[in-house]
Amino acid sequence: YPATGYGYIEAGAMISEGLYEVRRFKEKPDLATAGSFLARGGFYWNSGMFCWCIGTISKAFERHMQPAAELCAKIGAVWSEQGPGADISTLYKDMPRVPIDIAIMEKAERRCVIPVDLGWSDVGSWKALWELCAKDQQGNFSSAPLYAIDAHENYIKSDKFTAIIGVDNLCVIETDDAILIVPKDRSEDVKLVVENLKQNELTELL
Repeated sequence: YPATGYGYIEAGAMISEGLYEVRRFKEKPDLATAGSFLARGGFYWNSGMFCWCIGTISKAFERHMQPAAELCAKIGAVWSEQGPGADISTLYKDMPRVPIDIAIMEKAERRCVIPVDLGWSDVGSWKALWELCAKDQQGNFSSAPLYAIDAHENYIKSDKFTAIIGVDNLCVIETDDAILIVPKDRSEDVKLVVENLKQNELTELL
């Protein structure tokens, strides 16, 4: 389906059976773009599962992310001298905060992709979490006692008894200081709430 919560990889020419060159990475698209990817074919969700040789990835860091490569060398030196249990927190806090997809894989020269169907989910949205939960006969999940009348396929995360009547495909999330109510197929839009809270300096709610 055209997920907007995942990045995509566009496959290029086939190298061998089931193995393709990587044409490009595409970060989380909007719904229309994700739909066009599926219609065109050759686009796959980026699961973030990468395989490489140590020497290859080390050279890639040195070429594309020198600050991280230098920090890794310092961490390696500490571990060599003091053992793998040594405290590296003062070094690690300076590590650049950037996904390896963006820092390395989008820039790397030699890349390939293997499309697989293995039932993967990164549980990146409330909808994805609902899909993994045990549900009642009406498709509802609740973390506390639930009474549902003509209500189907809802996800309720609350410590309180909840009653729902005549509602379908909702996510209701209660915490100590906030409540989120969102249609399940728009649960990835919670990022819009996060942006608003940051803009209004309400980060204590995050």
